[in-house]
Amino acid sequence: MSKADAFAEAGKTAVLQNIHGTMEFLRKYPPFNQMEPGHLAYLVENCQLRFYSAGDCIISPDDGVVEHFYIVKQGRVHGQRPHTSKRGTDTTFEVIVGECFPMAALMGERATRTGHFAAEDTFCYLLNKPAFVKLVSKSASFRDFAMRGVSSLLDLVNQQAQMRAVESLGEQYSWKRGSASSPYLTRSRACRRCRSPKPWG
Repeated sequence: MSKADAFAEAGKTAVLQNIHGTMEFLRKYPPFNQMEPGHLAYLVENCQLRFYSAGDCIISPDDGVVEHFYIVKQGRVHGQRPHTSKRGTDTTFEVIVGECFPMAALMGERATRTGHFAAEDTFCYLLNKPAFVKLVSKSASFRDFAMRGVSSLLDLVNQQAQMRAVESLGEQYSWKRGSASSPYLTRSRACRRCRSPKPWG
């Protein structure tokens, strides 16, 4: 048995020895508090518990297509991406106890686009991909949660793209502000009347 297999086996045993306690823990958080008992039991029975020391990489884009769904039991996880304009990384989000990741990558059957690192000593429940897929198909509550997660991510990406477009227009307007008839002037004023940034065209 490989070291990875040994860790997986030990982690699964730890969960199976306390199925009731694990279910009670998960029921404190959405979407698990909305799932039918049988579906939640299925999730727990197919989970393993894994420990990550502070600073450990839990999952990264280099790992390829995501094979597990992660639920934070204890600790914190930071999502980090490389700077686009300088060296180093930015912490783009934090996952805390009861939250999960990487939903969009799992639903899209792709690698994650963000490195996930343990911000402190952290325990996660890991659900394997086949069990995740079955749970999505069987549990309406879990499926709705998964789809909302992907939708929220797409909304965030769209908002960020729109904000960059508005900032770019602002820079162009500043450069051309000598012309009162400039189309950039009209667009800048229109934008200020909006409650949220909108893409032109």
